[in-house]
Formats: sequence, C-alpha cells, structure tokens
Amino acid sequence: MTACNRALALLDELRALLTGLVALAKDERVLLRKLDPAALFALAERRAALGQEAAARVQTLHKLRAENPEPDERVAKGLAEVRGLAADLKTAALLNQELAQRSLQLVSGLLRVLRPQSATYDRRGAGLAPVQSGLQSTRA
Repeated sequence: MTACNRALALLDELRALLTGLVALAKDERVLLRKLDPAALFALAERRAALGQEAAARVQTLHKLRAENPEPDERVAKGLAEVRGLAADLKTAALLNQELAQRSLQLVSGLLRVLRPQSATYDRRGAGLAPVQSGLQSTRA
C-alpha cells in the first residue's frame, strides 16, 4: 500500500470518527436538557475513547505527511473535509459547554431555593448559619 493510499485510508477512518464525535455532541445536548448525569458520564467515556482513537490517527497521518511531503490532490481534499468536521465538532463542543454552564446555574439556583444560606453570622460569630426551612416539622 502506497503512502498516499494509506493516508486516504486514515482520512476515511478519521472522517468516520469525527462524524461519530459530532453525533455524540448532539446527543449530549439532549442529555444536558434532561439533566441526566449517569447518561452524560457514559457519553463522556465514549467521547473520550473516540477522541483517543482520532488522536492516534492524526499522529499517524502527520508521520505519513512528514515522510512524503509531496502534496496529493485527494489527500488535500480529504484533509479539508476533516478540518471542516473538526470545526463542526468545536462549534458543538462550545454550544454544549454553554448549555452545561446554564444547567449548572439552574441546579445551583434550585439548591439555593431548597436550602437557603443565611446572610448573617451565628451567635458565636462563626460562619454563615444555615436557614432552617419551614418545610421541616417541629412536632414529634
């Protein structure tokens, strides 16, 4: 197998991996909206595994290009497609990061409502005292 054919095969593999990563990023948006942490952790593990595979392909591709610096039109076109997929993945990752930040703010706000913190110190002057919620019963 020539270096050009090997590079084209690696580009096809890389294209498939990046397409899978973009699909996972879209699935992540749905899970962020549902606030499903178990599914988000499972998806993060799959994304990390795919990312490692993609990184290995990229390293091999860089080695091939260093050994054979002559540009080939098919390889250049494949690299352009891979760059486009990488840009799509970056855009999806930034959107997911923003959604995750909003989800964190939502959960933090709900926790502050359910268990508010006092803005005053306790009698001994030590730290902020937790507010006793009116939801707890004082009857035995």
